[in-house]
Amino acid sequence: SSCQDGLLDVVSVRGGFHLGQIRVGLGNADLLCQCREANITLKKNFAVQIDGEPWRQTQSTLSIRRKPDRATMLHRSVADNGGVESEVTKLLNWANEKEIIDRNQYAEIMGEFSRRAEFKKVKKQQDKTW
Repeated sequence: SSCQDGLLDVVSVRGGFHLGQIRVGLGNADLLCQCREANITLKKNFAVQIDGEPWRQTQSTLSIRRKPDRATMLHRSVADNGGVESEVTKLLNWANEKEIIDRNQYAEIMGEFSRRAEFKKVKKQQDKTW
């Protein structure tokens, strides 16, 4: 899955212990599907998490849709690059606030920057497996 593919990842976690394993890198969530929108019917009270925000949801139907303007996802800086991602984000925010670039230009540049950062991360992981 990719941060830039326009799809939501619907995953399943088997419980608190499994979630802990995922957080420390000893497990993975089970991918149920990828979609642009989802309706999930909960038949009992259930712990849920959407976009990093957890809560206890009562019996209901959750309707989840992507916003029309995609969010730009940047990866955490690795120690050896000196926080370049953070500095580029600050620079583009500054240029947007000063109206040097408009909202569309900002979104296009950030999207491309994120795509390249993700490609570099995937390539680095592939190089380690060879």
